[in-house]
Amino acid sequence: MGLLTVAFGQGISFENGTWQQVVDKAKKENKLIFLDIYAVWCGPCKQMDKNIFPNAEVGNFYNQHFISYKLDGEKGEGIGIAKKYGVKAYPTNLYLNPKDLSVVSREMGYVDVATFIGRGEQALKEFKDPRSWSDYVKDYKTRSGNKEFLEDYIRKGNKLDKNVDHAIDLYISQFTPAQPDGEFIGFLSQNIKTLNNKGVDYIVDLYSYTNEQIAMLDEWLPGLYDNTLDNAVATKDPKKLERILWASKKTRNPQAQNIYNRFVTAYYAKTNDMGNYWKAVENEMNVYLQTDIREYRQQDSAAFQALIEDYGVQLKNYGVPESQFMSYIDETLKDKKEEAEHQTSYMTAAFINEALDNVIEKGSKNQQLLKKAAGWADFMLELAQPFTYQWAQFAANAAEIYALNNDKAKARATMEQAVLKTENNKDIQNIIKEELKKYQ
Repeated sequence: MGLLTVAFGQGISFENGTWQQVVDKAKKENKLIFLDIYAVWCGPCKQMDKNIFPNAEVGNFYNQHFISYKLDGEKGEGIGIAKKYGVKAYPTNLYLNPKDLSVVSREMGYVDVATFIGRGEQALKEFKDPRSWSDYVKDYKTRSGNKEFLEDYIRKGNKLDKNVDHAIDLYISQFTPAQPDGEFIGFLSQNIKTLNNKGVDYIVDLYSYTNEQIAMLDEWLPGLYDNTLDNAVATKDPKKLERILWASKKTRNPQAQNIYNRFVTAYYAKTNDMGNYWKAVENEMNVYLQTDIREYRQQDSAAFQALIEDYGVQLKNYGVPESQFMSYIDETLKDKKEEAEHQTSYMTAAFINEALDNVIEKGSKNQQLLKKAAGWADFMLELAQPFTYQWAQFAANAAEIYALNNDKAKARATMEQAVLKTENNKDIQNIIKEELKKYQ
């Protein structure tokens, strides 16, 4: 049976069949596979579905050059494929070589039409490049003094998820202009992927004076934290995480130490150093549980006010009247407004939820740990009360912890509350209802 396609209006025509059918078609037509990996709860994914995929210009370009396919990264065969390609966030867009399904280019997050088409154009350029990564590595020894080659090397490495910090360092030492140059800064900001290179220092030194500049850094630097963690894990060098503390302080984040502690804890989990992991988690939990919920709410309010002020500075510079600030801010935040209004509460609840994940996966036979985890789950759900869909996601782990403590009634009651919380989103509610069946 042939493949059916599902078109987003006049936009992208996504294949509607199995993954293997998509691969076979791409091989036959020798076209790159454009793979959109999403989650049903993901706000930016929904915005891509609403604003980008149905666009006629996007459809004309992608339908001509790609075989396009969508997969839920948390359901069916999407789970295995997301794991295979190391998907860490949604949406993740992969451009895959049809011959061997290797990654030609990897992109994440919501972007506008022009940027999305630009991503596709860059992927096609990479696909048609006759030089493999091993060719670039070989040429690096003799051609790294050439600016154009070094830029191509950095771009190629980033598209293939290679670490190119060494090349960024060389680029800075060889080609930094006498006066700050917009093109030079633009290249760095688009191609720096971790905090462990001299390019980050160069940009931070330029943009750490005014409130507007600090706000710009606060938009950019946190996007490098996860890759910095991955690089620390890959090289087994936890000292690289100290740059996260440095960067958080540069953006004047009052949660700098907590952010750093959480990444150190994540490092222990990713390197399977569970002895140090549980010690770090318990130390963090002791601090959290000794802090009154009202203090978290006060920190939430202060952080949100600071965010509004930062946005206000930027909007004022763009000539937006002050009376229109909040409507612009609401439009910018969209599905993220709950998190923005309760940053400290959300970050803390998310950390606890991740710890519960590890208890379920790696500590479910430790009765003492399970008992502590039930207390952590109680606190997490109280902390997350201002949220709707996020609360429901946290509830799933909390319910499993309660069940492992032989309190099935509490697990069931928690999931029933999650069903009520998600009544405005039937997709998420149906997932919660499936989870609820485990405790009936």
